[in-house]
Amino acid sequence: MKHTSLAVLSALSLLAPTGLIARELDGTSALVTSADPPEMWKLRNNAQLTVQGGRTLGITAADSGVTLMNAVVARNSGFDLVSIELTGASLLDAINSRISDGGVLIRGASEATFSGSHIVIDETAQGFAGLNTVGIAITMGNADVRLDGSSIEVVDNPDRESFNSGVGIRQSDGRVALLNGSRITAANIGSLLYGTRTLNRPLTLDIAASDIFAGRGPALQVAPGSWTNTYTIHVTDGSTLQGGDGNLLLVSNGAIDAPGSSNSLVSFVARDVRLAGNITQDESAAGTRLNVYLEDNAQLTGRMHGVHTLTIHDTGTWRMNGDSRLGHVTVFNEGHLVLGDGSTFNTLTLDSFGSTGGTLVFNTRLEGDDSATDKLVVEGDARKLGEVVGNRVGRPDDDFVSIADRTAFQRPPALGRGQPTQPGHAAQLGAGGRPHAL
Repeated sequence: MKHTSLAVLSALSLLAPTGLIARELDGTSALVTSADPPEMWKLRNNAQLTVQGGRTLGITAADSGVTLMNAVVARNSGFDLVSIELTGASLLDAINSRISDGGVLIRGASEATFSGSHIVIDETAQGFAGLNTVGIAITMGNADVRLDGSSIEVVDNPDRESFNSGVGIRQSDGRVALLNGSRITAANIGSLLYGTRTLNRPLTLDIAASDIFAGRGPALQVAPGSWTNTYTIHVTDGSTLQGGDGNLLLVSNGAIDAPGSSNSLVSFVARDVRLAGNITQDESAAGTRLNVYLEDNAQLTGRMHGVHTLTIHDTGTWRMNGDSRLGHVTVFNEGHLVLGDGSTFNTLTLDSFGSTGGTLVFNTRLEGDDSATDKLVVEGDARKLGEVVGNRVGRPDDDFVSIADRTAFQRPPALGRGQPTQPGHAAQLGAGGRPHAL
């Protein structure tokens, strides 16, 4: 797999034409049915193309409209690198239709809605060796894309760069929504949000009652590059995310040649979902702040590294299954932070911690001061710990003990009860020692 800069991402444009000539509409309209032969189409100046039960080759629309109803659009390998290209303020409405052998490229303030439709790129596509296997690519402009009960399926292409191979959606601007059972199955990355310039608006991705499966990379990746932007991701209503590398969300510049420092903000909001996997920000995205919010019965099982802040709201739960390192964690009211399930013992290291009525659950064997135990290590301010419950592993007759009975939040000796720790003085919650209330 090749790794080059994102400059190549702008190469999704038309190749030099062969002998096949595209039909042109300039401010006019046309209807294609099953009785018509498949042809290429080029639209401009508010032209309108309707394909009803018919087939076409590549479609290019500039400030024009395309309606697909029970239609099939297949890329012409000798002419296009994509099946559909939208520029300017174009509109695409695909209903119960199939787009194959190439993806959809969107540039400008275009809108695209896919209802009961499918985008498929596999090895059978003509000219596959030179093909970017990206389902939908938004390269510039404040585009609006909606998948409603629709799917994207893309395979890897070993001849293409990492960000051009096996990517469900690649988004550098605009808004994308996956709704009502939509599904992305991508051999590499499910959905990639990446920076190519600084924008005055956020890039947003909403996933509601939909699923993303990534074969070898993360379900979601944000690659901010050296540009400063705001990325907002919502995962709600029973959606599922699965990353082949174990990451639900990876903030990393990956294959970008010169990552730099972007000062970008990434917000990941989960509501009413049960997610399993890791959330990671690596050093290539230095300067970016990643904030995670678990709300409204959201449950996350996995590890976190490089997260700036984690907020567990009422009825939200984070269950750790490995050591994690974050900046600040806040647990509100009935939120739960569970350090492990007792099968392994984990350490959570934080810069600071606060709780207003939340619950912290940890596991310990209680076999002495050196017993195996989950640990919470706070290197900075820890003003409020909230309710703490210890799970006594291996003692089914007495499953839970109160922190006041057998556990401790250990402070430097100079600090008294109710005082925050200071930078450089780590406080630790674990088994053994004298208990301290916060």
